[in-house]
Amino acid sequence: LGLPPTHFIRHNRLNLIYQFWIHTEVVGRAHWAVELVMNTASHHRLHHRPPANGNYAGVFIIWDRLFGTLLSERHVNAKNV
Repeated sequence: LGLPPTHFIRHNRLNLIYQFWIHTEVVGRAHWAVELVMNTASHHRLHHRPPANGNYAGVFIIWDRLFGTLLSERHVNAKNV
């Protein structure tokens, strides 16, 4: 395929760390600049919470902003109170 095995292994390790970080309940909100562009644990929690239907981004949350599928914990929690 033309891809050195070391690149695949490096990518696999970084992706594993990122997926662990994004799925943890320990992490609260990230810096506002990171929350603006990257999919964070705060965004991803809503992706798994029913009946939420949004936050589909894998890495860059900018796509959910573009397509109108972005959900925010602040807005969802305000509706449920």
